[in-house]
Amino acid sequence: MRRSHVCCGAFAALMLALTAPGLAVASPPSGVQASDIAQFTVPLSMPGQPAVGTSVTLRRIDIDPGGSTGWHWHPGPVYAVVSEGALTRVFADCAEETSPAGSVIEEVVGPTARHNGVNRGDSPVVLYVAYLVPNGQQTSIEAEAPDDVRCAE
Repeated sequence: MRRSHVCCGAFAALMLALTAPGLAVASPPSGVQASDIAQFTVPLSMPGQPAVGTSVTLRRIDIDPGGSTGWHWHPGPVYAVVSEGALTRVFADCAEETSPAGSVIEEVVGPTARHNGVNRGDSPVVLYVAYLVPNGQQTSIEAEAPDDVRCAE
């Protein structure tokens, strides 16, 4: 069953989204392990971007119970499949969205969409993620935690 999750997750991410490695965050990640599955550049550019090509990174991300990604945002489209566990994303306005195993997540692009991915469960969260960014850009940009202490954790 796990192997089909891996294949289906990577395939779904690739199909949903046709970046450079590294999870950079101002509030550091905790209990997060990331490993790249594939990286490549396609000659197509994203709308509104210079013709530099699009960098695609397919990555597996594991988040331990109680772990978090730290606050960050994405400069290009991000699509994720939750393979195991449940990921809770906390947004800068303190809104939350929990995505259980089997969910597909589409991240909002840009600095106004900063968020923190948290594992509030007692088992690991496993994500298969596809990042699409203009060639040469990072997949994630660090962000400060919100001023509102209710959602800054």
